[in-house]
Amino acid sequence: MKGLIKLVGVFLLGIAVGCIGIWLVIWLFSDKSMAEIMEKAQSRDILTILRDMVVNLVLIFITLYMQILLHEGGHWLFGRLSGYRLVSFRILQFTIIREGTKLRIKRFDIAGTGGQCLLSPPDRPAEDVPVFWYNAGGVLMNLMTGAVAFALWMQYGGNLWLFLALFGLFFALANGIPMKISGIGNDGYNQLLLRRNPQSRVALIMGLRINAHIQAGSRPKELPAAWFMDKEPTDYTDTLQVGYWFMTLSRLQDNREWDAAYTLLTRALAHRQEIIGIYVKEMDAELLYTALILGRIEEATRICTDELKQYLQQYSKYSSAKQRQLAGIALYIEKDRNKARSIYEEVLAKQPEYLMQGEVRMDIALIHDMLPTGA
Repeated sequence: MKGLIKLVGVFLLGIAVGCIGIWLVIWLFSDKSMAEIMEKAQSRDILTILRDMVVNLVLIFITLYMQILLHEGGHWLFGRLSGYRLVSFRILQFTIIREGTKLRIKRFDIAGTGGQCLLSPPDRPAEDVPVFWYNAGGVLMNLMTGAVAFALWMQYGGNLWLFLALFGLFFALANGIPMKISGIGNDGYNQLLLRRNPQSRVALIMGLRINAHIQAGSRPKELPAAWFMDKEPTDYTDTLQVGYWFMTLSRLQDNREWDAAYTLLTRALAHRQEIIGIYVKEMDAELLYTALILGRIEEATRICTDELKQYLQQYSKYSSAKQRQLAGIALYIEKDRNKARSIYEEVLAKQPEYLMQGEVRMDIALIHDMLPTGA
């Protein structure tokens, strides 16, 4: 029932926003007064009004996702022009990923994001790789398509062009004006980081490079050690640096360097208040798992809150790492070997469906290590 109420609320809000947006733009860019606009709206019969509301709501959703698609397409286009190669292109939960010479569609989700375009940088030293156009491409695409749509609306009318123009402007401002949204820096904010801090630039380039190889099937331990972070982040509020830090953690785990991984996690979590919420949850999940492997069962049990378990369950369909952590909980805390074995078999069966193929290879090996012989 709550879901239905929320859906109806979103529907009504979308209708209201659409009508108000249309009236304001017509008032701003025509010679009609607001009173004339309202009078014309009131003169129509209720069925016509309802039909127009539904049509406008559909157009709002279409143009909203068109501008999300165009934003990520802008990152791809300007990245390609800068020498980058496509790795994956995601809109909502649907991801197009390159596997060799073929493109496949897989499902993947990251909390707080509507899309993501990941590219592999040119094979040059990090300080020589261009970063401006790749990061600015999404905003530029929203601005350009919004401007074209606005010109078409001025010339021919039509709410499709109007909404496309409004959402183009909205996404350009929301992503271009430096700010953090739910703790995550937008494109404009990342541009500032890249200009001010050389370590952020290295984190972006090397993070993209490692990500491309892991998506293609390489395990972290199979990649050159020089690619990974060799020191702590200088700023734990910097999501680029912390994301790069996670790759170093994965390499330690893949090499079974559990004491080093535990030390890395506890030192990072001392900065818990500075780190965005999604990364704190990821760190807590890995600290839980690492504590289990090291036999710190009491500490792991304390970390294993209902909230954290719910988070692991929520994203387990997309992430083999979450399945690995759930298998650890089943085996060491719940003492349920059959459940742990079932999780292992599920990951094996679903292996081709996961996005991060190198990560799933690592996780399968780590879960196998946990399971007692004959379990």
